[in-house]
Amino acid sequence: MGQRITTICKTCGKEMKISPAQGRKKMCTECSYEIKKIRSSEKYWSKKAPNSTRHKYWLGRYKSMNNMLNK
Repeated sequence: MGQRITTICKTCGKEMKISPAQGRKKMCTECSYEIKKIRSSEKYWSKKAPNSTRHKYWLGRYKSMNNMLNK
């Protein structure tokens, strides 16, 4: 195999083993898929029912994931 670097995901704190070319990677694939799901849900509920409970829930989750990522 090749050389691997061990880094830590900024959102969940799990260890990742990545190649040296991916050294700037910040989050694991599970967290990136979760952010993708949150973004699409927030976009859907902002159009379907703005300021509803579900829209506020997805907006809050999106903001909290972004804050964890940008720390």
